[in-house]
Amino acid sequence: MIKLYRFPPLDRLPSASPFCVKLEAYFRMAGIDYEPRDMSDPRKSPKGKLPFTRDGDTVVADSAVIIDYLKSRYGDPLDKDLSAADRATALAYRRMMEEHCYFCIVQMRWARDESWAQVQSRYFSSLPLPLRWFVPGMAQKQVRRDLRGHGIGRHTDAEINAVAVEDLRAVSDLLGDKPYLLGAAPTSLDAAGYGLLSSVLFAPFALPIQAEVDELKNLAAYCARLEKQYFTDA
Repeated sequence: MIKLYRFPPLDRLPSASPFCVKLEAYFRMAGIDYEPRDMSDPRKSPKGKLPFTRDGDTVVADSAVIIDYLKSRYGDPLDKDLSAADRATALAYRRMMEEHCYFCIVQMRWARDESWAQVQSRYFSSLPLPLRWFVPGMAQKQVRRDLRGHGIGRHTDAEINAVAVEDLRAVSDLLGDKPYLLGAAPTSLDAAGYGLLSSVLFAPFALPIQAEVDELKNLAAYCARLEKQYFTDA
């Protein structure tokens, strides 16, 4: 059975990482058996981040690369019937969610004083002393560097709030009143969508854009449906 190495669960989320949740959602939607293995140190991953998988002697890292591997190895039940236009839409929306909106949410939680205390308490309180004294600050400093290198960290908080809301509204508009993002059946885009949106809606951290998020009621209903459909045993 494939082993999935992930960050541990966080409250109702099967993992603290939206990319780990995305991959678990894909496994479940595609009907592929897997065995979750919790890890807290991503430095042990081949690419220094989680998730990664081990399938026999084959080790694959990065959620998108893993999904491509799973499609080639176990078939493509979710996306095989998509049109070229739907594939293009799925790629564009996934990139928006994972390469832009995700980093906006990270900035809100890791780089702002009003939310950092919550993150520090939930992620680092179990560390033994003296690690608890300096590891959180080192981690936050690295995240700040990464955000600045990405580009999103060069904007003001207000600018980041605005573009994150634009991204989430775009996903809401794509979903509309459909059961899944591209129509009547789930696709790999729904795995990515659930990964990001569940981390926005279910994580125990307040967001400065919470009022705007609460207005997007179809996203909350969508996440609740997918959670009930695929994660009732999580």
